[in-house]
Amino acid sequence: METPLTTARLIVCTLALGLSGLALAQTTIEKLAPENTVFVAGADNVNASIERLKRTGLWELWQSDKMQALWTDVMKSAEEGVADALKDLGVEKDSLQPPTGPVGLAVFPVKDEELGTSLPGFLLMADYGENADKTAELIKAVVERAEKDGDIEIEQKDVLGRSVQVITEVEKVEVVEEEVEADAGDGEEDMEFEFEEGPDPIEEALKTLHWVREGNSFLISSTMDAMTGALQTIDGKGEKNITDRSEYQALLDKIGEHEVFAMLLTRDVLQLGGDESGLMEMMVPMIRSAVGHVKGYGMGVRLDGPAAMVEQTLAV
Repeated sequence: METPLTTARLIVCTLALGLSGLALAQTTIEKLAPENTVFVAGADNVNASIERLKRTGLWELWQSDKMQALWTDVMKSAEEGVADALKDLGVEKDSLQPPTGPVGLAVFPVKDEELGTSLPGFLLMADYGENADKTAELIKAVVERAEKDGDIEIEQKDVLGRSVQVITEVEKVEVVEEEVEADAGDGEEDMEFEFEEGPDPIEEALKTLHWVREGNSFLISSTMDAMTGALQTIDGKGEKNITDRSEYQALLDKIGEHEVFAMLLTRDVLQLGGDESGLMEMMVPMIRSAVGHVKGYGMGVRLDGPAAMVEQTLAV
């Protein structure tokens, strides 16, 4: 069964594909990520990274006639689809723009009291600079269309002096017609075992979104707690975040100078799966005895470095 592209998913895709004031302009994702973050990735400045890329031979290759012709062929149908969607929403055809400053994503476990387990939560940030107004209009158009179609419900909440929009996906009941087939056998009923699947962690994380514009940047989170914590950090009143963890600092030192980075910290990783049985937790000692106790993995990418056009550093 296919899942429709709801507004919750579309807003996330809008910011991800496009890949406030002064305080936020100097804030990167790791300073906003909760202390129990498992995965974090980001870039400090998209425009600066592009300028460094332009100084390498890779940019010259990318701008060649053959590469541009190939890219045009590959993206033709996608660009036409995007253009039609933007026209249908009533926004300018150049509304879908990339971010220009810091961008990043943090993933962390969130306790779901109703389900009695932990599920993935996320915080996404992107600074759109001069493209912020167009991006805001695009998000507004998408949200209003989805609300009109009955796909979402919208609520405004005041959080630290900002108006945070809470978008909740409306669950629609699907009627499934069952086909009754005649048993061609000997009349005996076949024994069938059905196992009830738990909720999809990603689907659960996208059911409710919280988003706010702060200057030229946008913050989107699956939980109000993460959104509130991020805004407190922007105001200089934040609590502990991922930068307070020793394993994060150790990986950062090993990665060194970078344009883009990604880290996986293992302390809370098993909580992302929503394992109510505790089976994975029981397997931890066996896994560590086999591969050792690895606290985290890191990767950094640097453009136009002293040794190569692209330098990649891996750290454990």
